[in-house]
Amino acid sequence: MNILLAEDEKTVAVAIEFALRAHGHRIEVAVDGEKALARICADPTIDLLVTDHNMPRMTGIELVRRARECAFAGRILVLSAHLSAENRAAYTSMNVNEMMSKPFDVEALRSAIRTLAN
Repeated sequence: MNILLAEDEKTVAVAIEFALRAHGHRIEVAVDGEKALARICADPTIDLLVTDHNMPRMTGIELVRRARECAFAGRILVLSAHLSAENRAAYTSMNVNEMMSKPFDVEALRSAIRTLAN
């Protein structure tokens, strides 16, 4: 899969990138919501957006909303320590495919991505 990872914490981004590349995925990292939005609206080959909720310049909710507005039809996985009931409801209303809490298990993340790939 071609995956765009929107994650501002460098150590988390590196760990996710390493774990997913090892399984053959192409990963690109955007360090904030604005950069992720620009990339996702410009590249129709992105299959999956993996995004944090709390990021500089744009929250995950805003990123997902605006990505859907620019016709991003790919799948979305939110990976965040800030998944309140309100946040979950907002993501669900925007057809987010999967939500996982941080800290996360790498094998659970890989499994979720395998499921999303099918």
